Order: sequence, then C-alpha cells, then structure tokens
Amino acid sequence: MSSGRRILSIWFKRLAVERITRQEKIPFGTPVIIKGNKKNSDIIYSLNRAAELEGLYLEQSINDALAKCPNVLIRFINLELDSQFLNMLVRWAEKFSPWIKAEPPDGLLIDLTGCAHLFGGEELLIQTLKRDCSKFSLTVQISIADTAGAAWALSHFIGENPAIAYTSDVIDQEARAARSRAVKKGYSLVNFFSNDMEESTDVMKSFIALPGEVREAVACLPLAALRIPSNKVIDLRKLGLRYVQDLFEIPRAALVRRFGKDILRRLDQILGLESEPISPKGTPKHFSVRLTLPEPIGLKADLILALQRLVSSLCQKLKKNAVGARILQLQVFKIDGVTQSVYVELARPSFDVQRIMYLLNMKVEEIKADFGIDLVRLEVKLFEPIFEYQYEKIPKENNLKSKTPEVDLLLDDLLSRLALKINTDKITRWHSAESHIPEKSFLTLSALWSEPEMEWQDHNLLRPTTVFNDETIFVEDQNFPPKKFKWRNRFFDTSSSVGPERISPEWWLDDSGWRTGVRDYWRVNVKTGERLWLYYAYGGIKNGGWFCHGDFG
Repeated sequence: MSSGRRILSIWFKRLAVERITRQEKIPFGTPVIIKGNKKNSDIIYSLNRAAELEGLYLEQSINDALAKCPNVLIRFINLELDSQFLNMLVRWAEKFSPWIKAEPPDGLLIDLTGCAHLFGGEELLIQTLKRDCSKFSLTVQISIADTAGAAWALSHFIGENPAIAYTSDVIDQEARAARSRAVKKGYSLVNFFSNDMEESTDVMKSFIALPGEVREAVACLPLAALRIPSNKVIDLRKLGLRYVQDLFEIPRAALVRRFGKDILRRLDQILGLESEPISPKGTPKHFSVRLTLPEPIGLKADLILALQRLVSSLCQKLKKNAVGARILQLQVFKIDGVTQSVYVELARPSFDVQRIMYLLNMKVEEIKADFGIDLVRLEVKLFEPIFEYQYEKIPKENNLKSKTPEVDLLLDDLLSRLALKINTDKITRWHSAESHIPEKSFLTLSALWSEPEMEWQDHNLLRPTTVFNDETIFVEDQNFPPKKFKWRNRFFDTSSSVGPERISPEWWLDDSGWRTGVRDYWRVNVKTGERLWLYYAYGGIKNGGWFCHGDFG
C-alpha cells in the first residue's frame, strides 16, 4: 500500500571535487583528486571522472595514486566549504518543494508530495533537475520513492552491482581484480535498475519507484543501503546475508538480540513501517544591504552619504528582528574589479544608527577609492538578540511613574572605538575562577565578548598583590620558613611568618609549572619591610626546594 508520500533523493556523487573544479575553473578532462585522511593514512576522499578513467578509486592511498597517475591534481579536503556549498544547493532546491533536508556530506532529501504535477509529473521534474545540475557542472544520481530510506538507497545504488555471490567472508577485503573476475564469471545478480544500465558510469542516472512498490525496489540492494554501520554490514555478510531481501524472512527477535534495534529500525524506515519525516532546518537569518551607484564615487563625503542610507536600512531590519549587530563587514567594489573590506566590532549588540555610523566613519579612512567605487555592501557577520528593557515603577512625590532603567553604554562605546585602533584580543578583563591554584584563581577574557565581573568570588584566602614566576631562593638554614635567605642577589632576615598553607597540583592535569609536587606556602615578613609569599616544594617530576611566588606590597 502506498502512503501517498513521494520523496526525492539527490546524491551529488562528486560534490567535493566538483566544487573545487568549479571554483578554480580547472579544464575538463584534468584528473583531480581530493586528499583526505583515514587511520593516519592519506587517501583519496573524492575524485572526478577523469581521475577515475586513469584507474584511481576512492580510499586509494595518495602514494599509489601518484605512482599510477603522476599528473593528477591534488587538493585538500575542506568539509566546511563543502557544507556551505551544500547549503547553497538547498536554497536552489527550494524551487521543487519547501520541505528539504540536507543529508551531509553530499545529499538532499526532498518531500515532493503534491509538488510533482507543477513540473508536469515526476519524470519531467527529474529532467528539469538534470538540466540544472548540468549547468552547475555537478554529477548527480536521483531517485523517487514512497519513503526517505528507499529514495536514499535507490539514489546511491543506481547502476551498482548490488553485491557479488562470492565464497569469501567480506567483499571489502578482497582485491579489486578478484572482484572483477567474479563479475566476468557471472556471479552477480541481475541489476534491478534497467533504465540506465546502458549508460556510462558518470552520466546523471535516475530511477522512479512506482507507488506501493518499495519492497520490490529495494529487495536486491546491498545491506549498505540500509544506512547501518559498516561493521554491522560485515558481520551480516559473514552470516551469508548480503541483500536487503535476506532480512525479510529472518525472525526479528533473533536479529535484535544479535545486532541491536538499529538494523530493524532502518529496515522499517526503508519499507515505510516507521515514519521518517523530512524536517528541514530553518533558513538562517542573514542581514545585508547593498547600494549600486549610477556613477563611480571617490570622495569620502560621498561614501559617508552612501553609508548613511545603508546603515539606516540595515538597522531597521535588525530592529524588526529584535537582534543587534556585533560584527559588521563593509565591502566596496571598485570599477577595476578590486574589492576592499573593513570590519567593525561592537562591544554590545546594537541597531542604533548613530553608534554604528560613528564606528564606520572611523574606518572610512582606510578605504582607497583608486579609480572609483561603483557598489557598496554592508553585511552583518555576527548578531545577537536584543531584549527590551522592562519598565519599573518608582515612587516620586507620592506618585508612581514609569521609568526605563538607564544603561551606561559609555564604556561599551569606548571599547568599540579602541577595538578599531588595536587588536581586539589586547583589550581584556579579569574574572574570578574557582581554584586554589594562585595562577588559576582568575580568568583573562576579551573585554568585548564578556560582561564585567560584578562580584569577585571571596575564597577567604590571602593572596599577594603581585605574583611572580617561580623564583628560586637560597637558604642558609633548615628552618621552615628559613630565618635567612638570599633572593634577587639580596639577603633577607625573617621577622615573622604565617603558615603553612598546603596546595597540591591538579592530578588530572600535567601543568609544567607544578611539576615540583606539593607545596607549603608561608606569608613571610622580613626586617627590611617586604612581605613575601614563599613556598617549599617537596619535589615531583622536577626537584623541589624554596621559591618566592609573590609580594603582598
């Protein structure tokens, strides 16, 4: 029985490598591979059709690939850029249906229920999709089925030999040549997909499973089509189970006891016995404005007038969404094709036009117009929510009047202006921390990205106003603390002392400064007036002894 749902699965078979070839405009026919890492070995993560024709294949070692094809181009894997590219494809796919789910790293699932007739049916929709991907220079494999699991499985195994009837335990552990001989001898199942088998390996393949025929469509697929871990696939193969249809007749209780519920859940999803909704991620908010100029400008005053229009429009968008800008990027596009960018950081999220304009005016000096600027763009790189202040009632002359709490923004404005002149990381503030270790009783945080510490934690422990790096002192006796000692080429006589206070290093950390083991601290007053913080280390990885750690002033 058909549920009425129709799911479209798109697999961008060579997404990583084709993103590189598009970006670098590499000529067609040039072998290109993407280098990845698996088990501390450099392998081929993705490759284009030209590299495949040279005899290269996925997960082949880079050294073997270079020996076989010395002229191959090698690029490094970048999962973040691949994810961004996939998100761009999600926005493109919204033309087919609003219900889209990204399947990282290289796939999309689209709920087509009630949408296919807008394109003249499922076959014409697939043709439209293929034409678009051809323009994008992307290789795709497409399928439509009643369930998300079936659509995913069919798109990934179109034109593949499902599995080979062999006598060895695991096909993944056999040599590639042995597998080829097995196919030539006829030990492979007849491929269920007859539509595109006559096509070459790299054409855009597609398959449409008729409504209500999911079970027949997935029966001859390999177990990997269930989206289960590879180690479970290997274990099932050792038991003689190689295809999805082999699991149809096995008692479910025995399967759960041996392999867990994961396999049954995936099997039920692919057959439609368990729902798998397509829940798309919400489109991330993006705030940017641009101004295309009819004539190139080169004067500072003209650029400021353009910025006033852009900032006013941008702040209206931010206020409407109850968010404020924290990092802004100003881009100017010049008529000679050069783009210049400057950045502005705010200590507090804001959509105040005057505050943002003041900071941008300080950065305008860095912009060089050269031959003229014909486009100005302002984009919010980072934003944070802004909450409205609650009104409070205060007594005044026996009357209750509303008043908005006044917030002092002068310090935040000062920090924002200083950040434009010096590095943001150089503007810091201290926060208290829960630690008896002297060096770790406070945290150094960026002033622009942290709130001020209003209540410093009281540990009820006296600590020196100045903390030194551990400085060795030379003692003249064996007293605790010493009566006489030499520090910084001066001799001191102890008049009084308080202690000891024992502090142990953190056993779960290997701190290089605390490798001398457990310490006993004393507050020592010397006859010349200094109040020092001395400790005796009992020794650990490093030798112990007497050290000076601070001065109470």
